[in-house]
Amino acid sequence: MRIPQEELHFQAIHASGPGGMGVNTADSAVILRWCPATSRILPPEAQERLARLCQGWMTREGWVVLRAEERRSQWGNRQAARKRLEEMVEKALIPPKRRKKTSVPRAQKEERRGEKKRRSLRLKERKEFLRRNEE
Repeated sequence: MRIPQEELHFQAIHASGPGGMGVNTADSAVILRWCPATSRILPPEAQERLARLCQGWMTREGWVVLRAEERRSQWGNRQAARKRLEEMVEKALIPPKRRKKTSVPRAQKEERRGEKKRRSLRLKERKEFLRRNEE
């Protein structure tokens, strides 16, 4: 799924970490902001799923904010942030599978009944043992 470029807001910033490779001298890290509520590509139900998926990256106002600084260039970080966002949107577009109700297997029911019988016999024997020792 391609998100229209005009809906994305990029901001270039200094990347964190040690100063090698010009990290602290160039604005190579990128912050990507996108508002799914005003987007033309997401239906309302997908917006709800995306809100659940992106809880850690979503502001109170409903903007998804991603930071990318894993690449050396600003262009590479823009691509990485956009790819991550598009993967999240793809996940949100997939509706959850409906749960199929299943019955308890016969063997499991029989095992449970057998366990109940064994426990019942154990308690019965314990009561009889206590009654004999009291006499």
